[in-house]
Amino acid sequence: MPPETGWFRTESGTVLEMDLPLPDGIAQRAARGEIVRVADSAGSPWVEPGQEAPPAPPQSQELAEVRQQLAVALERVEELEAEKVDLLAEMSRLQPPPDPEPESDQTPDPEPAKAADPPPTKSTKAPAKR
Repeated sequence: MPPETGWFRTESGTVLEMDLPLPDGIAQRAARGEIVRVADSAGSPWVEPGQEAPPAPPQSQELAEVRQQLAVALERVEELEAEKVDLLAEMSRLQPPPDPEPESDQTPDPEPAKAADPPPTKSTKAPAKR
């Protein structure tokens, strides 16, 4: 039988499925509220078995207005994207094809140029006496 698992949202917001019971260190983080149990991989709120889910908070008028503005803005973005595609197609139709590169009568050098030897450095040692 596979182990019982639970979904948890980590400090970074990642939702992970973990085996239950949690290891001590992770259980301590959960007790401190650093990680939170959630209902599923989407991060829906967790409700203990036998308890009712809390009702969804009512939408404020301000939030409803912002959502409406967002919907209008998204429609406009889609319109502009379609217009962009049309304009790019029209531009490519109107632009003449690029001129081919003139042929060069030079043949490429088969061996790449070698780096020059570095200049000699002065020695800090005194010449040996004979």
